[in-house]
Amino acid sequence: MRGAHRAVEPAVDLHWEADYFFGHNLAIASANNFYLDGLGAPPESARRAAPAAGDGSAIYLWMSDYHPDGGQLFWPREPVPFVVCLGSKEHGDDIRPEHMRAFAVPEGRGVYIHPGTWHNGVYVSPAHAPATFLTRQGRVHARVSCSWAAERGTLLRVPLEF
Repeated sequence: MRGAHRAVEPAVDLHWEADYFFGHNLAIASANNFYLDGLGAPPESARRAAPAAGDGSAIYLWMSDYHPDGGQLFWPREPVPFVVCLGSKEHGDDIRPEHMRAFAVPEGRGVYIHPGTWHNGVYVSPAHAPATFLTRQGRVHARVSCSWAAERGTLLRVPLEF
């Protein structure tokens, strides 16, 4: 059929390159949708080429954010366990590292993050990567960010194995 096109399902592709965890957010219509989303070892020892310095049991994060105008849904295309790191919106812009909590999401489940909830991406262990997650988010993708490294002089260490 002339002029017809197939709709592309919004998705986030995730993969590891040694200690570097990358995301490619296909839900955002921009060339700037490929990003480094965490490290499997502290930055001073992390390697992008094999062998990895980390053992795959944790990911180190330098920032978190929230979306005031809409929520975000993540659902794995294939059933894999994953981890999310969340902080309650009750803390507002006074979020601190100790307010953030890691949650293990079992195979066959997804997660919906409510507007205003502090979060990062979704994380799979190297044993479950690469992985693709279907995603939905509001049309307006405003965000408020906190740089743990710059503002608090620390990183979040989030366990990938529970």
